[in-house]
Amino acid sequence: LRRAVAVGAARPDSAKSVDFVLCFCSVARSPGGGYPAVEDELGWLAELLAPKAAEHRHKTRIFVKEKCGDAVADGFEESLRAALLPYAHVVEVERVDDALRADDATAYLHHLASDRYDDLAAWTFFLHADAPEHVHPFRLLEEAVSAAQSGAFDEDSFPFLYLSHNYLDLGTSKFTWDDFASPRLWKHLFAGSVAPPREVVKGYCCVQFLVPRARALLRKRDWYARSL
Repeated sequence: LRRAVAVGAARPDSAKSVDFVLCFCSVARSPGGGYPAVEDELGWLAELLAPKAAEHRHKTRIFVKEKCGDAVADGFEESLRAALLPYAHVVEVERVDDALRADDATAYLHHLASDRYDDLAAWTFFLHADAPEHVHPFRLLEEAVSAAQSGAFDEDSFPFLYLSHNYLDLGTSKFTWDDFASPRLWKHLFAGSVAPPREVVKGYCCVQFLVPRARALLRKRDWYARSL
């Protein structure tokens, strides 16, 4: 990754478009488990993009998926857009429809099932609003952003980059993969007649990743819509 960053720095004419899709809640809430209520904020994203904003702002877009619906205060969208516009030429704040669950999967799928499917950037970061809590060290995200912006990444070498580090064996927990709903969901999503056995299901918490346009387009837009 660091070699890719160095290569990109030496090729300033190869800059690529980069989108950020963030699931966000502006209302203080507790994630459960005894954790205190917190309110999402994106100051870290401004700090991440500020150093190279003059160079990359015209190729950067930010899409905030507000997952608290009508609970947010009036004027929230305008204030958030104003805070982020110095770093991206497009900042959209969209309240997630009440029919959608307030989680990261529906925020991400909402983006891919929308008209943006036909207008994806060369690279898209799908992130939580509290990404620094999940990406360790945070330098990993800093270098991934730099490499994507500079054009140092190529989609053959980096068809998908996971940014979280919390590896889970989903097969050991009925809270993440049960014997009834999970197989049914798998079959629905992938239009199959079988689902993998519990012991082979693995994954990461919590979902933060980078994907190139070509990889996202391997699935049709209606697949993302059906997955909602």
